[in-house]
Amino acid sequence: MFKGYFISGNDTNVGKTIVSSILVKKLEANYFKPIQCGKNEFSEKDSDVVKKFCPEAEIIQEIYFFKNPISTNIASKKEKRIIYIKK
Repeated sequence: MFKGYFISGNDTNVGKTIVSSILVKKLEANYFKPIQCGKNEFSEKDSDVVKKFCPEAEIIQEIYFFKNPISTNIASKKEKRIIYIKK
């Protein structure tokens, strides 16, 4: 059976990626963020940041990437793309 953690937060730059990196490192886990909106100030996606801190971890690429660092529902509407949950 699959075991996992779901990390969430209400805003940008509240520490979700850092907490995820710590969990991946300490639990020797893999990382998967299915939807990514925007990049950080160094033009990195969250998966790039986790890989930098946890080079030994398996990083599963996101299914959806949106250019703007805004909420997923707004980003998908802005880019006229539908998010399919079953993906």
